[in-house]
Amino acid sequence: CFMANFVQNQNIQVHTSDAGFLAHAYGDADKNNFNTISSNGCAMPWEGSTNMRPNVRFEVSPAFANTDTLFNIGYSTAGAFADVNNDGYIDAVVGNVAGGVQFFYGKKFENDIGLKEPEAISTGDFSVYPNPGKGAFSIARSTGTPATLKVFSLNGAQVLSKTLNQPLESISLEHLPKGMYLFLLQEGDQVHSKKVIKN
Repeated sequence: CFMANFVQNQNIQVHTSDAGFLAHAYGDADKNNFNTISSNGCAMPWEGSTNMRPNVRFEVSPAFANTDTLFNIGYSTAGAFADVNNDGYIDAVVGNVAGGVQFFYGKKFENDIGLKEPEAISTGDFSVYPNPGKGAFSIARSTGTPATLKVFSLNGAQVLSKTLNQPLESISLEHLPKGMYLFLLQEGDQVHSKKVIKN
């Protein structure tokens, strides 16, 4: 959304990236004399959707006081996130403007509100082959209990979801670009993961 406090007489350039799915709704500020000095961008008429999502930088502020005394790793920090040690939990590498780097292991969130979190277990409880493959993959499991397979691209977009009911099933990623994908298989409260390469 935007709030216009001045008349814009030239286009504003916004860099975008292809999210791989419809990730952004847009309108046309020039239609119906909408682009006036008092226009409210949140009320702009919807024009369409696109895969091209604006590159956005977020500034995150803590929701509680005295953050520095609890967790201070430097100024102008930037993080990178991945399952570095392959334990099923996302880890973080955080760098700061002074050149320092810190590593944080991800772990299961221990809550005290009585909700059970799906627990990541060994990645060996199902197999995907061929890996690497050209787009047609087989999913092999030891049982045919109902499970949900979700496939994610590296930018976090879910590109496929399928219910599995057999020990051996096939899926196709032939419509997707080459690259690495994360396969998450959920059986009850257990989540299994595999990294799969399409070449």
